[in-house]
Amino acid sequence: MSQFNKLSYIYNPANQSTQEIFENFVIRTKELNKIVRELNKTNLNIGAQHFLIEGQRGTGKTSLLLRLKYEIKNNKKLFTNLIPIQFAEEQYNIFDLCRLWESTADKLEDIEGFENLIDELEEVYDDDNYQDECFNIFERYLIKNNKRLVLLLDNFGDILDKFSDIEQKRLRDIFHTSKHIQLIATSSRALEHTYKHDKPFYEFFKIIKLDGLNKEDTISLLKQLAISTNTNIDNILENESNRIEVIRRLTGGIPRTIVLLFEIFQDNSANVFEDLEMILDKVTPLYKHRMDDLSTQQQAIIDAMALNWDGITSKEIVEKLNKRGFDTKKVSTHLINLEKNNIVNSKFIDKKNKIYLVKERFFNIWYLMRYGRRKNKNQVLWLVKFLEQWCKPEELETKILLHIQCAKEGTLHPKGGFYMAEALSSLTKDHELQHELLNETRNALIKRNPNIDKELSESDKILFDDAMIDIDNNNYKKAIKNLEKIKYKKSITYTILGALYDKKKSIQDSIKNYEIAIKKNEPEAMVQLAYIYFYKKEYAKTEKYLNLAVSKNYEKAKKALIHLYLNTTDIEKLRNSLEIFSKEKLVFATKQLTFLNYLENKNKKESLSLYMETKDYLINEKDFFLYFCDANLTLWNDLFKDSKNHIENFLEHYKTDVINDLLKQYFLLLLAKKQYNILFNLFEKFCELKDKFKPIYFALITIEKERYPKEYLKMGDELIETVMEILEKVEEKRKIYC
Repeated sequence: MSQFNKLSYIYNPANQSTQEIFENFVIRTKELNKIVRELNKTNLNIGAQHFLIEGQRGTGKTSLLLRLKYEIKNNKKLFTNLIPIQFAEEQYNIFDLCRLWESTADKLEDIEGFENLIDELEEVYDDDNYQDECFNIFERYLIKNNKRLVLLLDNFGDILDKFSDIEQKRLRDIFHTSKHIQLIATSSRALEHTYKHDKPFYEFFKIIKLDGLNKEDTISLLKQLAISTNTNIDNILENESNRIEVIRRLTGGIPRTIVLLFEIFQDNSANVFEDLEMILDKVTPLYKHRMDDLSTQQQAIIDAMALNWDGITSKEIVEKLNKRGFDTKKVSTHLINLEKNNIVNSKFIDKKNKIYLVKERFFNIWYLMRYGRRKNKNQVLWLVKFLEQWCKPEELETKILLHIQCAKEGTLHPKGGFYMAEALSSLTKDHELQHELLNETRNALIKRNPNIDKELSESDKILFDDAMIDIDNNNYKKAIKNLEKIKYKKSITYTILGALYDKKKSIQDSIKNYEIAIKKNEPEAMVQLAYIYFYKKEYAKTEKYLNLAVSKNYEKAKKALIHLYLNTTDIEKLRNSLEIFSKEKLVFATKQLTFLNYLENKNKKESLSLYMETKDYLINEKDFFLYFCDANLTLWNDLFKDSKNHIENFLEHYKTDVINDLLKQYFLLLLAKKQYNILFNLFEKFCELKDKFKPIYFALITIEKERYPKEYLKMGDELIETVMEILEKVEEKRKIYC
């Protein structure tokens, strides 16, 4: 790992020297100053103000206590009256109230005036009233030396949990009545001792909450880390500050996690995921302990939330857990407790309802990586979003090439190799590179994981889908190149290749591919090969292959037979053909032509006229793509009701992902035409579209956020930049088509 790993104070800030403590404390200064101002008011004749610092693990609570300790020691005015005593973060030996005073006495015995404190405590050890005597002796020494003890306690809630109810009340009375002891404690969870009316410490503390860092504090933290480790990050801070913001949002501004993630993503090696895996291993005991502390039902709720990643309502959580006997009331009660314990965060969407997210996003990442199912794309969604925003296109390509190199050399991290391949493959638009990335990853990992073929995304499918888009865009050369790599996987590929070679006038290659497809019973290949022989005026072969396709009940072959007999003036055969098929043989070609006109934004008036001529044509069950053609044409011409009907018919029957890129363009045109209701209804009616086109969905919600405030609040921060880019594309489309 990089030299940031030298910072042992990431987990153990007490390992720093006094100078390092002062130099490196660049965040939480407001909170420090607030407490110091109160300490400066110290009057030994007046009771002290007690503080409880609340924040998730890693927010800087221990560092704040440590810095406060040295602030007192190095401030002559404060140190005249105050003695700061700080305990280690975990205190397993403090199991009752007496042990608290005994442990404190151990730390005081080296201070002038307290040399005999432990001896006096031992003298009354066997007294029945030892607990009270213990503190009385302790306080007498403080009064004698005219000092106030500032007790700095980490994880105060864990200590209280070990005390009996009587001890808790006794401790509270001591802090309340004694003018010579002051408590400044921390907790990583909301303590019921402080907010429940029947608890001794109810409304006892002045609470200071440590939330995630803002942008300015994040930059200050990283600047100081760079100085401490002699690392140059000036270029990132000056020219690519957006990267810092990506880290901040993903980590929720948790300082410890910011440092860890910044460290590993500064590393440009292909095995960066190995470092991430090591970090996930380090936090596993902490996060596992966090989950183990929850009830079984709370664990189920967190599971549903973490695997969802985006914001979720209590009702949606119930829907995900509907087989486990949950109801909204029960889930809401658990969510209230989870929020108090800093595990869940919420946003109000109206006076009664909220959207909930796992508060610490890195905890959510850990959960997805440990318990998400591999085929669940959300497992790497966070990594995809991070890399998308963190890396420039050329950097993504470099990462892919390094990944491929490691795969070939056999040095890929087993788990990381899989996840990084999945994430990177979804980000590159170079599908040849994507194909190599996934195949080399598969080859590298298959010996260790024989199931990798089922788990890793199928690059052949991606290449096939992309080839279909290339064909729609008349990029035949690239389509052929991609399809040649995968033709042995899909029989239909031979048919498509035959058509492409035909367009490129490579007739022999075309015939060769069609003949292979025909052996695989592809009726379209039969029709296309018939066309080749038709243009070669070899009508007997034309008729042979068309009749072969008709025997497969292929409607297109019936159209083609009519066309053949019309051209050869074979009236008898024509009459027989008309008995098996109707007159609309040219409709398909007409609709294809109008769709091409739309894509090129030309011949708008003529295209509309052609559409009106074929408007009432009932499309057969294998021609549903024509609905998509008509949907685009009618939207282009502002026939919104017709367009809505056509696109719904298309989506109800067309189940392939081939059309995704074209669908995206259709959705963008809906936004450009301000047909927000149509688009929202499509997302509601066809639920799978929300996941496939989530950025477009949230672009719509952003435009209509006043109308759909609940949905708008569900959008994660990682989507904001992408949504803004989509809205810019909508404006560009509006200028062209509107």
